[in-house]
Amino acid sequence: MESAVQTVKMNRGLFLDIGYANTGAVVIDITPSGYGGIVSAECFTTKPVKSKTMRYAVSAVRGCKELYVWLKTFFGISVVGVELPHGGGKSAKAVRAMAYATAVVACLEATWKDIPFVYVSPEDAKFALCGSKRASKEDMVEAARVRYSTYGGFPEAKNKMEHIADAIGVSEAIKDDQILRMLRNG
Repeated sequence: MESAVQTVKMNRGLFLDIGYANTGAVVIDITPSGYGGIVSAECFTTKPVKSKTMRYAVSAVRGCKELYVWLKTFFGISVVGVELPHGGGKSAKAVRAMAYATAVVACLEATWKDIPFVYVSPEDAKFALCGSKRASKEDMVEAARVRYSTYGGFPEAKNKMEHIADAIGVSEAIKDDQILRMLRNG
């Protein structure tokens, strides 16, 4: 006899503010009417090397590996949204760090072949969450806290919450993307 209970597959989105030093990650349930609640909100920080004998390139490889391994801990994901800056860093070091983070995302996308990735600019994430492409970090944090006021797991540390707020901005920027519409409709 067949069971009358029907199992409903829950879709979840992983939304990232990718960075080499700090990466904000938010997992949000995707429901037929839009987004449900936040499942988790985390910020990963690579550990700086204090040794003067370790070469910078070796340190960068270690940091990229740590970030990649951490990102692979997320499971049950149906879509990944990523904020990728356009590359206009303030210094060569900043540009290099963004290149490392972008390479980690490329490796993750190659690993998770069956999961669609959607990319947005920082300006699109800011506009989607705050209504302004020039929103400040404080505006983003406040808007994220208001949007998900029932979520009790936000970190108190300002530098971590800024990255989580940007990841929430990514989720808002792609909420009407064709891929998310398909996931909502089953």
